[in-house]
Amino acid sequence: MNNDEARQYFKDKGLTYSVLNTQTVKLLKNLVQKEIDKLKNEKNDCCLISINRLRPVNSQLSNGWVELTVKGDYFDNREAITFNRDGFIGFAGWASTKNCQPFIDGFIKWCDEVKGSVEDGKGTQIQENY
Repeated sequence: MNNDEARQYFKDKGLTYSVLNTQTVKLLKNLVQKEIDKLKNEKNDCCLISINRLRPVNSQLSNGWVELTVKGDYFDNREAITFNRDGFIGFAGWASTKNCQPFIDGFIKWCDEVKGSVEDGKGTQIQENY
């Protein structure tokens, strides 16, 4: 799946920015980190290290956006996933296709988790088992 397909997947699931809160963004962070760890174990040339500590989600949301950043071998703070004010969802605009894949894969799993939680009547209250 590529960036555009991931954005469409979010829409096709019926998700909107209304699902963004501290719990759901932490879930996204953890799912993406699992995908980064998987890539690091599979490939010796992976430049990704970890998702950075989250900035306060509520203050980001009050400004109309949420950003997750990533640390790598030769950088400390680059875009991982960004929910922009204009509705655009960005995926590691700096990265090659291979290095972007953990962000997309984690995002897709997150969409499924969040949608499942909403359908189960839990709203966006996600159990923290990650």
